[in-house]
Amino acid sequence: MQKDEPQFGAHNFFRDERTGFCYVVGNKDLKNYLGRIKIGEEYGMRSKYEFWGRGQRWVSNFTSIDELEPILDNMAQGSVLTPSWAPAGRPYVYIGVGWWMESKIFCATAENVEGPWDIHHIADATRLNETSNFRYCVYPHEWSWNDKEGSLFVTWSEDNPSRVIGAELKFDHEKVTRGDKDSVRSGSGSGGFMSKVRSRIGSMSQ
Repeated sequence: MQKDEPQFGAHNFFRDERTGFCYVVGNKDLKNYLGRIKIGEEYGMRSKYEFWGRGQRWVSNFTSIDELEPILDNMAQGSVLTPSWAPAGRPYVYIGVGWWMESKIFCATAENVEGPWDIHHIADATRLNETSNFRYCVYPHEWSWNDKEGSLFVTWSEDNPSRVIGAELKFDHEKVTRGDKDSVRSGSGSGGFMSKVRSRIGSMSQ
């Protein structure tokens, strides 16, 4: 492990059959960095990995984080998904939160996992307790996608009291399927790619 290296894989990892690679995402100072390894290789061998570096190219090794090129800036927590409901021509979808305890949910899409990413604020993370100040650790659960309803289960944490909140986000699936130009453009959770926070599922104490 190199000095100041992002914790690759701790932030997010996913398998992409289109490219033949498994990707690992690491976060450092709100910057998200990308590594990859061919599907079927020994995942525990660092020498088998490549990293997205400065100059928009893959490198087999690096000695400083300054040699790496972040794919997403100002995103604290979240996940890169490769869902069936991604907008046409943009198969990579990121859903997460911005800077630490910002309480806003963002959605980004990209043609290539290396970027560039088109980022939009789509909703605010709802609080259950009026005394709560911050919501953070926003994560989508891809397994929960309902193709018929166009819904996705997303969780986040709330302070005071410390607990996890789950909500079902309702997407405008018809626009996504058609690949409309405005399918990812929305403000504060209304219209566009994500139409609304349809229902609050509940919470559990941490």
